[in-house]
Amino acid sequence: RWSNRIGQKLSAAGTDLRSDTETEHLGVTAQKQPGLVAVGLSIPVGRVSAKQLREIARLSEVYGSGDVRITPQQNMIIVNVPQSKLAALQEEPLLTQLSSNPTPLFRGLVSCVGIDYCNLALIETKSIAMKVTAELEKRLGKDLVQTTRMRWSGCAAGCGNHHTADIGLQGIKANIDGKIVDAVHVFVGGR
Repeated sequence: RWSNRIGQKLSAAGTDLRSDTETEHLGVTAQKQPGLVAVGLSIPVGRVSAKQLREIARLSEVYGSGDVRITPQQNMIIVNVPQSKLAALQEEPLLTQLSSNPTPLFRGLVSCVGIDYCNLALIETKSIAMKVTAELEKRLGKDLVQTTRMRWSGCAAGCGNHHTADIGLQGIKANIDGKIVDAVHVFVGGR
């Protein structure tokens, strides 16, 4: 214990102001400006194509003010959408690919770039994160009631914030029967 090593009791630094919930910015959210809403789109593991980006830009100009926000959870928000244009925006084909209301497991999914684009990563993260999440949904059902934050980091640097997740996965290499293979450390209950 730290207090034993220092020789005195340590006082609290203050009240922990972290919330038990995380603002995810997905779906339709009323803005402070009357009559305007923001529409958060799920970008699974942060992978978006150039074609999808152009379409997000077009939608933001047609339905909003032309502004788009990017969230720490790798999602995008079309802002300043008049309430009168919301129904038409929700009918756009892109919103079937990049849902504003994803399933609970995909809603909380975040991944670092992994070995594809990072020389520190030990494993590929994005495609395996998608496969594992799809398999979990298949096994558990898509009707989970609560968002489960699952975060993938390709190495100990933790760019995917695996330590802050309900289920965190950190890429490692493991020696299995003399063969070096991709593996993960699993963390549960992070904040």
